[in-house]
Amino acid sequence: MIIFNCSLNQAGKEGAIMKSDSFLAAEDKENLKWHDFLFLWVKFLPPMITPNLITVFRIIIAGYLIILLKAEKHNTALFLYLVTAYLDAADGSLARIKNKATKLGAFLDPTSDKILNFTVYICLLNNSWSDHYLSLIAPIIIIDSLLFLISVFKFSLSYTRLGLYIKLKQEGANIYGKIKMNLQISTLVILLLQPQILSQTGTTANLLLDLLLLTCTAFGTASLIQHLEAIRIK
Repeated sequence: MIIFNCSLNQAGKEGAIMKSDSFLAAEDKENLKWHDFLFLWVKFLPPMITPNLITVFRIIIAGYLIILLKAEKHNTALFLYLVTAYLDAADGSLARIKNKATKLGAFLDPTSDKILNFTVYICLLNNSWSDHYLSLIAPIIIIDSLLFLISVFKFSLSYTRLGLYIKLKQEGANIYGKIKMNLQISTLVILLLQPQILSQTGTTANLLLDLLLLTCTAFGTASLIQHLEAIRIK
């Protein structure tokens, strides 16, 4: 009888633990984004592979992209760029799934995006100079540069006395910035697939590219305004 009661108590404890674990799992799921379920494989990565390590790796790839684009190896550069875009989604999922999100990571992730995009834009323009596309790409680069400075400012709030006087209404990327980033990826994929488009005018591909670049500028401007509006004096 004593043994039987002990077994029941042990089973009860195990059941409670299972319920607790299930509750935590459900709670974790609520914090995930829809696309995180496409990257559940990151759970099996060794502990030494962190989101920030993946982000730094993506920044290093930017240097290799310069070499490839200078040699006009656009297909290889396209493949590598798509790999970095995939890793960009994977490192965010890794941070949420394994609860490894950090303020440094929140700063490095969009910074690595800008470095990669700057690299491809500038290298392609250098290979096929076009005043027309310079006038369309320059505003995007300027807006992203301003967004980078805002990111530096927001990151500094956690480590300087500025945080005592300034608060943020919203942290992280906004919907306009996310749309802009996806549009930028689309434009860069088109340019890497057809780099000769920069030296052409009047084709359907040119019209599509022009529209995408102008839309990038519009959403980038909206994102910049929202980031500025999020900064408040306490």
